[in-house]
Amino acid sequence: MSALLDIKDLRVTFNTRYGEVTALDSVSLHVNEGETLGVVGESGCGKSITALATMGLIPSPPGRIAGGSIALNGEELTSASEARLRPLRGRNSDDLSRADDLAQPRLHRRRANSRGHHATPEGQP
Repeated sequence: MSALLDIKDLRVTFNTRYGEVTALDSVSLHVNEGETLGVVGESGCGKSITALATMGLIPSPPGRIAGGSIALNGEELTSASEARLRPLRGRNSDDLSRADDLAQPRLHRRRANSRGHHATPEGQP
């Protein structure tokens, strides 16, 4: 089978006020046509950054793909233009461009005070 998605030694960094921080270092994966890949891991291990990098949605600046390759059906994506990436993402990908939306669904939560009682914002039951 031919590779549908092939990521090799992916490295993503972010510039911060403290200097450059490596978010991903040497991530590699290979998915053939007809295969399904599930990515699991602890919070903060790089699942979302890997997905965002694959779709070309790392915010630049401050982030950048600092090394490695991402190939979809043999086409290198790390150097592809936004115009080329847009049709590859699909028509609903604009909803995924915010990392916080990708990582956390919007939930309405009640805040518990120090005694364990739930405080409800004003105007809500």
